[in-house]
Amino acid sequence: MALSRNGREADTCWPDTAGIGARGFAAPIAGVRAWYGRAVSLRCRRAKSALLSLIVAALVLISLSLHATPAFALDAILLNPNTDQLELTAKGQYYDGRGDQLQVDTAPGRNGLSARIVVGAATPGTNPNWMVFALTNPTTKTLERWLVASRYTLIGSGAIWPRLDAPRIEAITPSLGVIPERVNNDQKDIFAISVPPGKTVTYVVELASAQPTRIYLWQPLSFTEKSRDSQLFNGIM
Repeated sequence: MALSRNGREADTCWPDTAGIGARGFAAPIAGVRAWYGRAVSLRCRRAKSALLSLIVAALVLISLSLHATPAFALDAILLNPNTDQLELTAKGQYYDGRGDQLQVDTAPGRNGLSARIVVGAATPGTNPNWMVFALTNPTTKTLERWLVASRYTLIGSGAIWPRLDAPRIEAITPSLGVIPERVNNDQKDIFAISVPPGKTVTYVVELASAQPTRIYLWQPLSFTEKSRDSQLFNGIM
């Protein structure tokens, strides 16, 4: 162990520059050899090991930041009791390539807290596409809505062999409350949704096709009236 002039232990991880200066660099090679000899001390090895650990940790963090998929907070859609129709196509988050299970964070409720839910595909072993959205009911009554996706649409149906009668939605899973039930309809995929009063509910939609589709939220009575008027108009034409 080397001692400094004041009697304390000298820092053996670095060369004694004062001593070299006093010698006027008369023996630089010998000084360098002595420095490297002291550098293999236990104290230096510990310092180098700690520095190496910090470098490795920094590289791992950089790698994770480059390859991680950015997570976006899910914003809930505030339901207006007086709105008859609302398009959800551009208001949801879409996922693909996740296998037969999807893990998502729910939209935060009034308390600002969210939870993670895991939803399985209707058919195990498949790799469907998903859509996730959230609804907030600001009223004191349960709001009933129909989630509607038209089967007879040219959008995403293919130019050569259009799939005009292909199903668009396989199933819908809510974060809380009653599981939406399918409403019988020959031309559209319709699911009945109930949003409890004062609650925020996240819905995970398993899409039946990888092709894009337009999804709407309707008041049941308004949708029924519009469908009846459309059928009447088509009958006249």
